[in-house]
Amino acid sequence: MRTLAVVLCLLLPAAGPDARAQTEPAQTRPAPTQPKRTELTRAELLDPESKVVEVHARAFLPIGKAQARERFEGSLDFGAVRGQAKFGNPLAKKWKLRRLPLWRASFTSVDGYLVPFERELIVDQSSDCAWNLVLSPGRIWSEKSDHGWSRASFPLLLANKLTNGCLECVATFVYKSGKVSDLHLQVLEETWPEFSTSMTARLRLTWQSRSMPEHEVVRKDFRKELATMLPRARLSDLADEHRGFDLAAFSRGLRLSHLRQAAVLHRGTLYVQDLRKPAEAFPFPRFQRHGAYSLTKSMGLGLAMLRLAELYGPEIYQAKLVDHIDAGKHRKAWASVRFGDCLDMATGLDWPDRTGDDKPRYDEDCPRFRKWLLAWGRDKKLGLALDQQSIGTDPGRVFRYQTVASFLLATALTDWLQKKRGKTTDLGDFLRDEVFAPIGIQHMPIMRTIETDGRRGQVILGYGLYPSLEDLAHVALLLQDEGVWKGHRLLHKASLERALYRGRAQGLPTSVPSPAGEIRYLASFWGLPFRSRGETFIAPYMSGHGGNALLLVPGGPAYLRFLDSSQYQLVPMLHQLLKLR
Repeated sequence: MRTLAVVLCLLLPAAGPDARAQTEPAQTRPAPTQPKRTELTRAELLDPESKVVEVHARAFLPIGKAQARERFEGSLDFGAVRGQAKFGNPLAKKWKLRRLPLWRASFTSVDGYLVPFERELIVDQSSDCAWNLVLSPGRIWSEKSDHGWSRASFPLLLANKLTNGCLECVATFVYKSGKVSDLHLQVLEETWPEFSTSMTARLRLTWQSRSMPEHEVVRKDFRKELATMLPRARLSDLADEHRGFDLAAFSRGLRLSHLRQAAVLHRGTLYVQDLRKPAEAFPFPRFQRHGAYSLTKSMGLGLAMLRLAELYGPEIYQAKLVDHIDAGKHRKAWASVRFGDCLDMATGLDWPDRTGDDKPRYDEDCPRFRKWLLAWGRDKKLGLALDQQSIGTDPGRVFRYQTVASFLLATALTDWLQKKRGKTTDLGDFLRDEVFAPIGIQHMPIMRTIETDGRRGQVILGYGLYPSLEDLAHVALLLQDEGVWKGHRLLHKASLERALYRGRAQGLPTSVPSPAGEIRYLASFWGLPFRSRGETFIAPYMSGHGGNALLLVPGGPAYLRFLDSSQYQLVPMLHQLLKLR
């Protein structure tokens, strides 16, 4: 994290051979002067009539190094927007995105950090608000110009309820002795290629200052989280350390203004790419979350299946879908579709208006997908997803990319788990407890279907995770270590080797070209064929809408990226990663 610190020094006369230097008393250097805050001043935040304007990203960070004058503990009620949220994209009105959610959240402070209690997806149940929320840790501090008040700032996601698209925001306020200012909320970045926007808003806050026993638990867990974070360096350091390493390759073919975060994971260190000037950089990069989109298919479904195979045996890949989805039992077209076929994107079925297309790549291009996407509840989504017919081939033979197949598999896996562990078992909780938590990921917000009767929704897992760069790096480490974490095997060895294209595994051709041949798909992982200097292999990778990626090099480093421009270039990065092996 970069802390803005500008030090103004008084220039002293240069020392010289003059005899006066021996007789004149030494001059006292004055204390450095703290620069004056010009954006988001205390007066502006406390004045409900002050104009709401967009500010630089650095305005959400401390000026100076003074600690907060008091801890922050208690709950905040985030009330109505003063005036209206100002979106820079006219689609905000057309898509009914301008109404922000009302919510209450508890916070505590630890070692200068502001830590929210709830860090999973906060669901807004109202029908006229398009947003859910994800809160992340920020900072508390004080500044001389605030005259006894303290400041707080933290990142949050405005997460669209239906698409996994999100606006990456930062919020700030000042507080003192039970009093609190309005909250200034601003979009700094987004992972939503279809909706690039600016946004500022001023929200009313109410603070109930109180200490609760749970605060100490949250503080303890947060310190543990900090301790598990990977060491970081700059990507340019690799260029300094490795002759021939081409730093420019990691920008080639990409719109850098849409590159949110990128890094190379090498020997346990995360080498992060510099993307912004310090004044423009996201203030809390370690806690910055993104909409993963189809990275979720691999991070969610793929890892869940690998963990289940380790616990219960690889036969789970052969389980029949209709044995675990009541709504599919009488649909003959689905009778022979297995869990593994859904994971391979090879169900042998498709929506009727796509069955005549020899090489359809994505069901997102189909009008029926939009209808499925807009459906709220589990049962409605199931009915639409199952309304498919044969494409004239058996399951497991032809690649047809279908996000709805991932949803069907997630629903079937929930039933499979409940028959093993009881009716209250939830697939999202299983993924958190059995995969993410053991590898140091304490929080992983996840989308679910929206049930109007208040029931907990079904995890979707065709999209819907909101990981940080740190989270993605921990997943990469698990895969680099062949499914073993700190000596304990989490993922089924043979199934993981197959998913990562080891041995004879080739996956299915996708009709997506690459310089060395068609890109492949297998068990939720894409495969990039590669030839160089007599070496031939398939590099496994995860891919998500917008250009999100996790690329693994056999026996080598990994490349991690969150991108917002639908550019999927990975070959230049792969060439450089091979130089680090």
